Amino acid sequence: MTNRKLTTLALAASAAALLTLTACSASASDVSGTWGTPEGEGTPGLEIAKASGGTGTYQGTDGCNRVSGEYTLHDDGTITLEDMMSTRMYCEGVDTWLSNTPDLTAIVKDGKLVFVDDQLNEVGSLERQ
Repeated sequence: MTNRKLTTLALAASAAALLTLTACSASASDVSGTWGTPEGEGTPGLEIAKASGGTGTYQGTDGCNRVSGEYTLHDDGTITLEDMMSTRMYCEGVDTWLSNTPDLTAIVKDGKLVFVDDQLNEVGSLERQ
């Protein structure tokens, strides 16, 4: 199979996966609120402010470090975390996927905020509180 065909197949598969996620999602306005445990140690959590004009802010923890930044709310109900600021402490045994995965996109699905990387691989999720 040629590289062009493989690239086309990969793009089609990625688009299908994202459509599957968005088909099961809640409305875009449902993203604001508390997800995970923003004040907990060892577990990630976010406080997401209601978006205004397609953008909003978030703050919380990756389980070890404080994180904050802005997000973009897309028409398909997904959000993209942007400009994440984070402290850089070392916490043994804590998976800091939330702050260490670039280009995180999330969708509300079955009461969870499900995060995927730029290849649409699920990297983590946070339950609504």
